[in-house]
Amino acid sequence: MTRTSNLGDLPAIEDAISAKVDLNAYHHTTAEDSYTLLQLACMGDHLDAVQRLLTLGGVEVNKATEVRGWTPLFLASQLGHEHCVTMLLEYHADANMLANDGQTPLWIACCNGFGSPHFFTMLMSSMASASLKVACN
Repeated sequence: MTRTSNLGDLPAIEDAISAKVDLNAYHHTTAEDSYTLLQLACMGDHLDAVQRLLTLGGVEVNKATEVRGWTPLFLASQLGHEHCVTMLLEYHADANMLANDGQTPLWIACCNGFGSPHFFTMLMSSMASASLKVACN
């Protein structure tokens, strides 16, 4: 991708679709990790871009980042993006998928102060295991 501003926004996604790039490939790399377009859209809370990617089909909703093993659901939960979390769960994102350090989306949301009753209920109703990692250290 040649656009570097607003990574993961709808124009960037449309550019990638038009260019017929592999939507599941890592499209942006930082010193910490590498990210897919869906992960970037979730990080930026670009709901229109998330919706476009999910409805397109073929996008791996549970693909983890290359280094840390963070899924789109984990990233959205970590940042408190409730609408994005809802959308991902509707497309069967795995709420129990562990990051490489053993954290779950529910755990990271609670540790970052996004443990509102609604947020908690959303993840728990998707069968998120509260027992996988229950304490923030």
